[in-house]
Amino acid sequence: MLLPGLKSARTRAGLTQEQLAAAAGVSSATVFKHEQGQVNGVSGRTLQALATALKVDARSLFLPAHSEGSE
Repeated sequence: MLLPGLKSARTRAGLTQEQLAAAAGVSSATVFKHEQGQVNGVSGRTLQALATALKVDARSLFLPAHSEGSE
């Protein structure tokens, strides 16, 4: 999974996939596919948009859920 921290960051933010997609300016399918690991890469623009919408550092989205918060 390319962005293993995405789903946990989204749920911590209290957002649905649709809400995150709207806030980030991407499709809900994009959010779903990234959460499910169904993509082989992520553009810098998409990564930054997701991180900005979630109010997290983009690098944290690459961390497994159990490693988040151990800053």
